Amino acid sequence: MKRIIAALTALVLSAIFVACGSSSAAVSCGGAEISAREYQYWLKTSAEYYLSSLSGASDTPEFWNSEVSEGVSMRDYLLADVELSVKSIAAALAECERIGLKLTDDVYEGIDQDIEDMSESYGGDAELNRELSGYGINKSILRDIYEKQEKEAALYEYWYGDEGIYLPSDAELDAFYQENYIRIQYIALHYPESGDTAAEDQLAETLKVSLEAGADYSALSAEYNDDDLSAYPDGVYLSRSDLGFEIVSKAFELGVGETGVIKQQSAVYVVKRLPLVDNAYMTDETGQLSDIVELCSEKLYASRLEARYGDVKVNQDVIAEAAAEVFGG
Repeated sequence: MKRIIAALTALVLSAIFVACGSSSAAVSCGGAEISAREYQYWLKTSAEYYLSSLSGASDTPEFWNSEVSEGVSMRDYLLADVELSVKSIAAALAECERIGLKLTDDVYEGIDQDIEDMSESYGGDAELNRELSGYGINKSILRDIYEKQEKEAALYEYWYGDEGIYLPSDAELDAFYQENYIRIQYIALHYPESGDTAAEDQLAETLKVSLEAGADYSALSAEYNDDDLSAYPDGVYLSRSDLGFEIVSKAFELGVGETGVIKQQSAVYVVKRLPLVDNAYMTDETGQLSDIVELCSEKLYASRLEARYGDVKVNQDVIAEAAAEVFGG
């Protein structure tokens, strides 16, 4: 069962499902459709992913009704997340059809082999289908899922792969760098196991004042920093892709040249935001910016698909029915 769950979870952000018996499509774009049954499956799988990845999550009305932000419940957030993901995948498959992008025989053979290996691991098709029925699908639909996943991946590769036709230009890459990265210096003061944080908190405030007054960061860091930052002599780069971490989010709130104290459960950090180094991603030897081209490409890819959203049709009645099945009520 773990293998099935892992396979399905991996598809949450990149799968679309073909019609499998429903008379009404939940989402469609050109010839690509997601039926009510398929949408319900995707929503349920996405809900399971949330429950397994979010700390303190539980499949209860209290959790799904809890606020993510003002006026937005966890249920609403998930529904919006899934709807956007489905629209993007539908647009991707419609684009594949429009430009005539097809999978190779080798890819299809790989899909079939993966499915057969999975079936064998469960002792045959009957046992595999029994496991998959809990997700509302069967072996045939699982194959369709894999095929659509490969098509979406093929479109991304065609547009933004190593030889993609829309690789980021220098201007696009630099704009992404300026908009999505910050550079910081910090001094970490780890809290003792006793839980008494007063000394570290007071020292953090003292160090903040010293840095604001122009004290030498290197000297203070060498004396007080509990983290070894010798591998990052020019500072630490943070990306918006890591905003889920509280310390990163708070660091982004600092203005350039501003110093702040950020308290976490295990440590307190004295953080100073530095100006970005021009074109640092071209000379970075620390590996901190090694994924910038990939992250930029992913954003450009999403934006290019978004241009097709006007062709995407969403049946809110079908989505509401799917939500009622997944969440109850």
